[in-house]
Amino acid sequence: DYWRVEKDHSVIVLAIHENRLVFPNKQYRPGVKVQTLDFAGGRSPTKASPAEAVNGILKRELGIDIEKDVLELYPLNENSGWLINSSFSNQMLFGFVAVLRGTSKLDPTLLHSKSYSINDRNEMNDLLRNELTCVQCRAVLMEYLIQAQQRPEQKVQLVQ
Repeated sequence: DYWRVEKDHSVIVLAIHENRLVFPNKQYRPGVKVQTLDFAGGRSPTKASPAEAVNGILKRELGIDIEKDVLELYPLNENSGWLINSSFSNQMLFGFVAVLRGTSKLDPTLLHSKSYSINDRNEMNDLLRNELTCVQCRAVLMEYLIQAQQRPEQKVQLVQ
């Protein structure tokens, strides 16, 4: 016998402000009983596309107005989501990148105290090795780093 859990899809947004990854404040996760550092994220309501969920996620978690503050927004996995646990769930993960305008005024009360340079290998290593424990967030960041190698306007070096 097989059973399947129907879940809304996950959406994670990497927010980049002045070449730095910015994060919402750490959140308490009851399942692991600790606060974790995560990118802005949430669920895509059943009747909405993952792209439609991005605006609400950025507004809720970082206080970002997509029309006023976002210079560039693009999906990391445009054609389909990534399977989260295909053995029992239909849930998919969709990753997006929001490049914020340099003039965007971010609310420090909503932000984690540390941001990370996308151009500094040591900072990316520190983030991946010591701070970012959520596997979905790590997957989205790694995909961003891989794709950034192919985007000439980005200076990101792949973490080794």
